[in-house]
Amino acid sequence: MLLDSGKLGCLPHRELPTPMPRTPKFGLIKPLNSLNQVDKMLATYQAILRIDEQNTQANY
Repeated sequence: MLLDSGKLGCLPHRELPTPMPRTPKFGLIKPLNSLNQVDKMLATYQAILRIDEQNTQANY
């Protein structure tokens, strides 16, 4: 669909779903493990699974 300006039509930004970032959460895993904060590390993995329950890295 072309608009009057000649650009391809697309959904306005406000209508697009906002992806939940999980990559920054993976960045916390190794430091938490190094500090022996296993409870916080497991909570971070659970937070990742709330965003993406099929994430194979967090499920492993």
